[in-house]
Amino acid sequence: MHARLKAVLAALYRQDVTTATAHWQHLGHIAAPKGETGSTFRAVASYMAVLADEGLNSIDNRWLNQLSSTQILLVGPCNGRATAKTGQWVAQIVRIAGTTDFYNFAPADRTILYANGETDAWLSAQNAKELEARFAKAGWFVTKKQGSTLTFENLRKPDPSLSFLHLTGHPNMVPLMCMDLLANPGATVYVIGANFYASQEMALTSTSGSTSEFHHCGTLARHNPFENRALVANLVGAGRVDGDASFADALGLGDLEYARVLDQLYGIRCR
Repeated sequence: MHARLKAVLAALYRQDVTTATAHWQHLGHIAAPKGETGSTFRAVASYMAVLADEGLNSIDNRWLNQLSSTQILLVGPCNGRATAKTGQWVAQIVRIAGTTDFYNFAPADRTILYANGETDAWLSAQNAKELEARFAKAGWFVTKKQGSTLTFENLRKPDPSLSFLHLTGHPNMVPLMCMDLLANPGATVYVIGANFYASQEMALTSTSGSTSEFHHCGTLARHNPFENRALVANLVGAGRVDGDASFADALGLGDLEYARVLDQLYGIRCR
């Protein structure tokens, strides 16, 4: 990987946007390289544009028209609790679709649903007509799985290069959703029910219906929680994301404090 491109990422993960921007200014005017480095280059270009609220040229027009300059309420895996402050964000509600929702949840009109690869695979094995009937009212059904076989009319996929924004691991759902939604210029996101795995409530939550007490250990192993948290923290600093107390508390932890919380919730029980 280009040394300066790696320096941009390292600065972003330190939540040092000023240094990241300085390094990027030396790269932003050149053509994207080929191969994996090119994918990382495009991912960084997209993220820096989102930070600066510049919008992306590659956005689908229907997605752009619905979400530009919109206040978006993102409901995380812990669901969260609506407060007086969230009242102004209900113009557009976004949430994570899980297998546990399938038989007892019907999305309201215009609700945007996001599904991870695990949920996408489960849904793909269900009755197609029943799926279409259940999710047709959703404003969009967004799947993280690029090779999805789902055929909803309102189906879309995030920019696949976002996975290359990580030096190690892959994007978790809430960071991916934030970056995908904020590719629309002027949009802002308020997050409830998401704390980057830093609570007992999150430790007991599973959108896939798993009852294993170690369910999230695999998720944490596949995704770098420190990089995911830092990428969202930068968006908060840029004024594009805000959230409830649990969200703010998790972002307010230093990396060492955050590591200790994760160890207490997930690591100690595995030893």
